[in-house]
Amino acid sequence: LPKVVDGVSYREVAETNEAFEVHLDGLGSAGTVESIILFMDSAPLFGGFTFFYDILSIGMALAESDKEAFQSLFLPNAFCAIRPRGKGAIKVVTPVFYIDEDNKPRVFFRKNSGEYRMTWREDYPPLLRAKIFLERYTEPFAQGSYFVPFSRKGTVCISRNRDIAHGRIA
Repeated sequence: LPKVVDGVSYREVAETNEAFEVHLDGLGSAGTVESIILFMDSAPLFGGFTFFYDILSIGMALAESDKEAFQSLFLPNAFCAIRPRGKGAIKVVTPVFYIDEDNKPRVFFRKNSGEYRMTWREDYPPLLRAKIFLERYTEPFAQGSYFVPFSRKGTVCISRNRDIAHGRIA
């Protein structure tokens, strides 16, 4: 697909120094991205915080307070992620939580960010409660989040992509 659509140049948010909302990598890889490596090739003047969120733990907290909302995250069409253009336009309809072929818990979660548009199934109130809960606990500096200050060139972080989501501020 073209890099310019309606006179607007397209670029991947991941290839910039802009904020990138919480996500797991491998949108079109069907859950095959096991680990990620983040590397700082040049230091920012300010900022550069990368956040990590244990989505399964957030889900377990939701299960304790609202079991029906937690269970709704397993609906096969709970969530839809769309990247409408660029290197690889794609649409993925998926549960947020699922058990993979190796019987391991997996997560698929993202927030809107740059070229990515997320939509949630809107006809099931428990799922909307789950969405609000997940969004509340996946903000920068949210309770239970972890962060790494990517403030020096050469900083590296390796993370498990199966259930640990990440995002960054600008």
